[in-house]
Amino acid sequence: MAAALIAAAALAGCGPKETPPPPPTVGVADMEQLEHAHYRYSDYFRLQQEYRNLLAEYDAERADLIARSAAAQQQLAARLDAGDRAAALDEEYRSRLTVRQDEWNARLQARLQEWRQQEQGAVTAAPSAADLEAVNLQLKLRALPLDEPQRAAVEARLAEILAARGGVEWEPSLSAAAQADLTALKAQAEADLTQYAAQVQAQLLARRDEMAAEMAREAQASLLPDGDAWQAQWHERLAAKEAELAALQQTMRADIARAAQAVAEEKGLEIVFSEYRTNLGAVDITAAMTARMATSSQGGTEREK
Repeated sequence: MAAALIAAAALAGCGPKETPPPPPTVGVADMEQLEHAHYRYSDYFRLQQEYRNLLAEYDAERADLIARSAAAQQQLAARLDAGDRAAALDEEYRSRLTVRQDEWNARLQARLQEWRQQEQGAVTAAPSAADLEAVNLQLKLRALPLDEPQRAAVEARLAEILAARGGVEWEPSLSAAAQADLTALKAQAEADLTQYAAQVQAQLLARRDEMAAEMAREAQASLLPDGDAWQAQWHERLAAKEAELAALQQTMRADIARAAQAVAEEKGLEIVFSEYRTNLGAVDITAAMTARMATSSQGGTEREK
């Protein structure tokens, strides 16, 4: 076998000489390696990191604002739906009506005393507890917002008192004029309490709405900055950094392109690829371009000159 290989080699050497292949006309260079070799790559890397940091800051701030907004909305909803606030308004409503009702009860009692004195010549007795209770129950039925069980209980008790005095609303011993006068005064009291109840209710509803609006304003003020302004500010910051990064990258690639042109002219290359997939017989000029850029950077780039 060894002899045959030698013979074959000898025979091959005796044939016609092969024409050497033409020199390569295509070059290839590693763009990433060239960018890393550029004298301003440290500036480019710094700008890239600053841009990433800005994006991270934007995402973190946006997430924080979204979380704060959700929490504030929940708190606002809880405040608007709080039972304590509604209960406080309801308690004030009942308290103010009770005060007004007591004032009318006092006037009715005083008028009753006047009629007793006028018709009997002297005060024979203070109004009985049943008399006062009957007046109070009648006013409650006309003025206070009672639910069905409460109203039924009040009506039942009033009917019981009136039945005990023979169905007469006032004392049976009083004259018809006294009965009519007291009944008219009671009707005036009922009309006044009805009007007053509507007035108080309207005031409290207006206050409730104002409280809700004020809480909404406070929540909004403590919530987020103006969404459009905040977004515009961040867009401006990110766009500025992107532009700075793109300008530096363009400068670096212009230097790389000039180096590629110079090396291609020296080596007689027609074209230089930054990457290729097919075997084109290209010559790698990355090292030559790196050396060319290093030489150029010592005295400044051609553009800077």
